[in-house]
Amino acid sequence: MVILTKMQHSKVNQKAKSATLKGLAVFVATTAIAASLLWKPITGYMNERALLNATRAQVQALQLQNRQITNQIGQLSNPNEIAYLAKTKLDMVPIGAKSAAP
Repeated sequence: MVILTKMQHSKVNQKAKSATLKGLAVFVATTAIAASLLWKPITGYMNERALLNATRAQVQALQLQNRQITNQIGQLSNPNEIAYLAKTKLDMVPIGAKSAAP
């Protein structure tokens, strides 16, 4: 068994504290460097993700609009619907019929 004097014990404690502080400083420096190197890619990823979500929302809105227009095209392909719209929206009457409008 090794017996240390108070002075030797104090030196060992100082060396241990010094090593711990150096290790902590290296850890902090490494973490700071890693964070600075990763900051731009992470923010770029977040920006691209937000843009992707906005684009997906826009695609969904356009798909809904496309379905509505497709339904409207189907309705306007019906001759009865065309006659109804011509009469109600444009005040048109069939040839030979008299208009009820003054």
